[in-house]
Amino acid sequence: MPNLIFPTLTPDVSCETLSALIGRPDAPPVFDLCLPEDFAANPTIIPGARRARHDDLPSLLDDINDPKDACVIVCQKGRKISQGAAAWLTARGQKALFLAGGIDAWRAAHLPTVALTGMPKAGRNGAIWALPNTPSLAVLQSAWIIKRWLDPRANVLYVDAAELTLVGEKFDAFTVDPESSTKDMMSQFALNAPRLDQWSVDLSKAPTRQTLEVLLKGHLALSHSMTDWQDRSLSLLDAVYASQVQHAEVPA
Repeated sequence: MPNLIFPTLTPDVSCETLSALIGRPDAPPVFDLCLPEDFAANPTIIPGARRARHDDLPSLLDDINDPKDACVIVCQKGRKISQGAAAWLTARGQKALFLAGGIDAWRAAHLPTVALTGMPKAGRNGAIWALPNTPSLAVLQSAWIIKRWLDPRANVLYVDAAELTLVGEKFDAFTVDPESSTKDMMSQFALNAPRLDQWSVDLSKAPTRQTLEVLLKGHLALSHSMTDWQDRSLSLLDAVYASQVQHAEVPA
């Protein structure tokens, strides 16, 4: 899989290159700077992207955790907004690329998108989500979709299933139904990503599922909390996804 390489002269990244990184733990931070009127006409974004304003770049700069890694700036057509913002960030020591062709080219290539209108509101440190504190493969799948496709900065609270609704109310957390499948979550957030369909199928196959369940029990024995278990275990689903993408001829 490609990594983003910061170029010398033309600081752009193609839709193909960026799409190969979406859903991976090493995906770059992506910022959607489409003008409000353009975004309102089609309120979908690249999975994991954050909405930001081109006239408040200092705040955007503060949101980037590691200036050594390149971020990607997206606007409608990959012209003045994203190129200007990428140049502004670069001048201040932050590696930044703009998406060639912008979100218009991304959508035209039928690459993954998610509807921001259904997403919980995220602060500077991500949104708060709530999942049942059951160390199962189904719960881990929900956490993986959240952390890899919806909200990479998500703060996931693990609580008793019976308390999910009340915890959501008291802590302003977005609760996920314990019975939600991958297809349910994709439908709920209008997440258009055929690779996720195949990933879900691969996970449901008996040999893969049985192997993962054994490994998850081992991770549980080593963990001090559900969050610790989550952090240890997400890489297992990363591996299944990476293997599926590498070998299956499935569009992004």
